[in-house]
Parts: sequence; C-alpha cells; structure tokens
Amino acid sequence: MDQESLDVLEQLSTILEQLSQNASDYNLHVQAIDLLKQTDMADQLEDARVNMHKQFPLTEAMYLDWINDAKQGALDLDEKEQHLRTIYDWAADDYLSIPVWESFVSFVMEKYEKLGENIRDQTRQDLLRAVRATNHHVAESQKIWVVYAEFEDQEVMKRVYLDRLKLLHMDCADTFSRYSTWVTDHDDANYEQTMVEANKIYSKTKAAVAEREYYEQALKDSGNSLDRFYTYLEYEKTSKKMSNVGTVRNLYERAITLNCTDVALWEDYIHYMVEHGRIASILTPIAARSVRNCAWSGSLWSHYALFMEDNKQTKQEIHGVFEQALSNANLIASLEDMVAVVTAKCDYARRQVNWENPDTDTLADLQMAFEEALIYIGQQFPDGDPYYRLEKYYATVMAKRFNDHDKAKELWEGVIRKHGKNCQAWLDYVHFERSLGHVDQCERIFRRASGKQMDYPEQLLAAWTAFEHEEGSLESVQTAMVRIYHKAQSTARWRQQAETESKVREERQAQRHIHEKQKKAQHRIRLKENRKKNRELTAEEEQQTEEPTDQDPAHIVEQHGQKRKREDSDDDDAANAQEAMASPPHKRAKEEEPADVVREKDQDIEHGDDEERGQDEVQDQDGEQDHEEESSRGRGRGRGRGRGRGRGRGNRGSRGSRGGARMFNKAAQPAASTTQTTPASNDDFRALFFGKK
Repeated sequence: MDQESLDVLEQLSTILEQLSQNASDYNLHVQAIDLLKQTDMADQLEDARVNMHKQFPLTEAMYLDWINDAKQGALDLDEKEQHLRTIYDWAADDYLSIPVWESFVSFVMEKYEKLGENIRDQTRQDLLRAVRATNHHVAESQKIWVVYAEFEDQEVMKRVYLDRLKLLHMDCADTFSRYSTWVTDHDDANYEQTMVEANKIYSKTKAAVAEREYYEQALKDSGNSLDRFYTYLEYEKTSKKMSNVGTVRNLYERAITLNCTDVALWEDYIHYMVEHGRIASILTPIAARSVRNCAWSGSLWSHYALFMEDNKQTKQEIHGVFEQALSNANLIASLEDMVAVVTAKCDYARRQVNWENPDTDTLADLQMAFEEALIYIGQQFPDGDPYYRLEKYYATVMAKRFNDHDKAKELWEGVIRKHGKNCQAWLDYVHFERSLGHVDQCERIFRRASGKQMDYPEQLLAAWTAFEHEEGSLESVQTAMVRIYHKAQSTARWRQQAETESKVREERQAQRHIHEKQKKAQHRIRLKENRKKNRELTAEEEQQTEEPTDQDPAHIVEQHGQKRKREDSDDDDAANAQEAMASPPHKRAKEEEPADVVREKDQDIEHGDDEERGQDEVQDQDGEQDHEEESSRGRGRGRGRGRGRGRGRGNRGSRGSRGGARMFNKAAQPAASTTQTTPASNDDFRALFFGKK
C-alpha cells in the first residue's frame, strides 16, 4: 500500500470518528463518501451513502455515482434490480432531476430488451411514471417522452400525440413533426383532416411556448440564477396562456434542485401550494423534503408538523417531528427558529383539546407544552424572547380557556420584570387586562408604568389619555390628568437634556475628527518635506560625485571637505569635538605647491583603482567619527584612511601611509630622481606631502 492510500485511510478514520459524534454535519458525510470512493471498500461506501441519505438528500451527481456503482455491483440480478429501484426512488423523492430520470428510463429499457414482451406492461408503467414526473418540465421533458412514445403501441399513439401537444413544452414543433410522420405512415388517407385538428392544438401551444422562450433563455444566460427563477415564476403565476399549478410547481422544483438550501424559496413554494391546492398528501412530502434540506429552519418544521396533522398522522409521529427539530443544534441556536417550533408544538396541543368537553389528559398536555416551551427558551436564551410571544400566548390560554387569572397575571408580571423598560410590554399588559374587563387593573398598571423609565413614555401617556376618555370615572380622570401632566413635563426635560448631551457628544466627536484630520495632514506634509529634502541631498551628492576631470584641484578638495562636513552633521558629540580640533595646515601648503605637482596628485586620485574606491565608500560610513582628521589629509590620503579604518583603528595609519606614499612618490618624480624616502609614520607622511621634510 502506497503512502497516498495510507493518507486516505488516516483521513477517513478521522472523518468517521467525527461523524460518530455529530451525524448531522452535512460536510462530514460528503467527505466520508469522497474518501471511500478512493478505496476498495465498496460495502463501507454503500453504508456511508445510506447513512447520509437518512440525514440529508444527496446531490444529483452523488445519486448518479451511486447508481453507476450499483449497476456494477456483485449482487445477483433480482437483488441488483431491487437495490437500483430503491436508489431511483430515493433520488426521485429528493429532487426533480432529468439526468436521473434518463438513467431510470435507460435501466428500464435495457431490462425490456433482455426479457422482451414478458415485462411489457411493467415497462409501460415504469415509463409512464417517468413521463408523469417530468411532463411539466418545459425545457427537457421531451427527452423522457420520446422514449415512451417510441415504446407505446400504435393503436394508442394518436391519443398520446394529441395529449402531448396539449402540454406546454419547448419542443412542441418536434412533437408536431413526429405526429405528422406518424399520420403519414398509419392514417395517410385522413392526413389533411387529422393534421388540421392537430394544428389547432399545436397553434395554442406554440404561442404559449413563444412567450416562455425569453424566460428560458434568460435562465440559461444567467446560469440558472435564483433571481431569474423568481422572475419566471412571477410571470408564470399571472400568465393566461396554458399556465397551471403543475407548470408553476415544476418550475419551483427546478429552482429547488439548484437552490435546495434557500429557506425563502421553500417558504414561497409551500405557501403557493397551500393557496392553490391545500392537499395534505402533496404538501406533506414537500415539507418533509424542505426540512431535510434546511433542518435549521423552525418555520419549515412547523409547516411539516401542521401538514402531518392535516394528513391524519399519529400523535407519536407528530411529537417525533418536534423532537427531531429541537435536537438540531443550529435550530436551537436561533431564537426565532426555536420560538417557531415550540409555538407550533403548543398549537398542536391546543388543537387536541375538545373545549366543549375537555379531558384532563389533553389539558395537562397543553399546559406541559407551554411550560416546556418556556424552559427551552429560558435555557437557550437567558434574557428570554424580547417579544414575549410564548408568555402572551400562554397567559391568554390560561385566562380564557382555563379561567386561571392568577396564572395569567403571574405570567404578565414576569414579562414586566424582564421588559419593564419596554413601553409596548406595559401597553400589551393593559390590553390583556382590558380584554378581560378588568378596568381597575388597567388603571393600576398605568399608574405603575408612569413611574418607570421606558423607551417611549409618550406612547404610554397617549394610551392612558385615550383609556381615560373611554373608561375613566370622574375621580380617575382627574388623578390621571395630574399624573400625565407631571410625567409629560419630566419626559420633556429628559428629552431636552438627552438632546443637549447628544449635541455635545456630536460636537466633541466632530472636533476629534477635525483634530485627527489635522494631525494626518501635518504628518503628510512632514513626510513630503522629508522626501523633498532627501531627493535634493541625493541629487546634490550625485552631482558632486560626477565631477569633471579638468576641474581645479583646489576646488575639488574644497567640495570634498564640504561633502564630508554634511555627512558628519548628524554624528555624535565625540566626532564633532574631533572635527573642531582638526587643523587645516594642508590648505596653506597646497597653495604653495607647484601647479604640476598638484596636477600629478589629482591624476593619481582620479585614476585610482575601483576596488579601493568601493571599499573607501563602505569604510567611510563605518568610521565617520575620525573623518575630520582624515579629511585634512587631502583626497588621495582619504583612500589610505578608508582602507585602514576598515580593519580597525590600529592599522589605519600604516595602510594610510602606503596609500599616501604612493601618491607622494608620483608627485615627487618630476622634482628629483634621487633615492625616494619612505615615510615611517603619519606625521612623516604629512611632512613629506606638504613639503615640510
């Protein structure tokens, strides 16, 4: 076994371990199947696919892979056929897929070719099943129907063709052409009359197809985008040319196949079917598929439970739906989704009670459903529901169904403790008590609320004023009038103070913003100035570096000294002190030297080797604290100084002497040809160079 196979097995082991702990992770199932496909473990791959199907729908490509593997499996013919039919059934239940149905039709016809007329009726039923499932697919249903038409008996083909022409499909011209050929072959004597009748049907279909061509092409051009599907759906719902529930439903199915995790799309589909069908046997499978694709959606789970109840499912099955929903970690992490599920559970329990003759079991189940719902929400969300929907629902049921006003009041007091700063909570409490006819209790609630700090006190005061107009007595109106007046005054002062503080904060924020902008602007200006100075210095240095060879030697020495002084301007105090102490006797000596000697020195400087010049530039940077002393020795001696300093202060003198002696000898040659004197130290060198010795 190679290293790649070992790596695959190691990854597979990790994925399977994670799946054993979290079987509701879609991506882990997909990864396990992909890894198993790279191994020879066919049985484990089959188990992985089955386990994933229990949790989630497989994609079209995954189903086709599974089908191809099943066709090549080692099962006998009967077991293989049963296995394949099971996979085809699962695929058909999950999505509308023309490629899967094409594979099914091919499977059916292959079997028919092997067994012949003995299974003709079964084959016809299988083909009709495929045709019915795809008939309303405007764009691609012809692929399935043609196989059935070529299989069907000739005596029924006239009806088959005419029925097909009545259906909306993009290939209606092909159907009409096929019908013309068939009539020519089998009823040529009545061809004209038959085709005239068929053309009436075909003309209507063709006109309807012409309108859909734009939307079908728009879908292709957009890559089947969801927005284009919605546009197409809106048109199809309002079109008066051959539009029906089947066509709209098929278009929803096409959209869902490509956007299966879009909760809004499922919601739109379900509401459309409720509005135009409300058939529980159709709605239940749609809702079941929706929660397989979007298991985190509380609203879809509530639809599913509702349709199961409408479809006369058992109490245990419906409770199983709620338990399955509340076991989903993603769902219970969302307050809205959780509220939707527990509210649906309470709805179901309430509908089980016969209020004309209630029994204790159903009443107990209802109360238990509410209590469990509040516990669920309290555990997951300690702050509770900001809209207190369950508490409001529970209080209404307890007061109006159980006639338990104390329990209802307890629930509302709990709401006020949590949401006392919410004006709407107080108003809802008042509305609840007023619906029960408790006018005095409403007065007390208003008085309590007026002493609280809340978000919109003006709404409370307006509601209290309206209540007193409608229900107040002479005494309560006067009491309320005073309280409302004082509350309005304090609210106005509070609003004014808050507005003032807000303006102060805004001004401070604006000032901080302006200050920050000024700081940034100043920083940018400084950066620009620094960059400009750097460019000027660089240009000046480059100009001084590229000096003409015929320039006056004294001017060269002067410029060189200026450059060194500029480079040493940022040096430390010791270097500055050393620079101040350096004496410039060479300037006087240079003025006394003959012109030819100066020219010889300058030529020696200009024609020095490149290697020494590069080393001097690097070493000059390392020893800038000694520069002023060295610069006084002239340009030729600068090279000797640099070479010596590169190896340390101790060797600088001897190296400098060698460089300086070389220039001295060249300068001395025109004056005398006698034996040359080699200086033994820097002092001797300076004396020789400036004519002192």
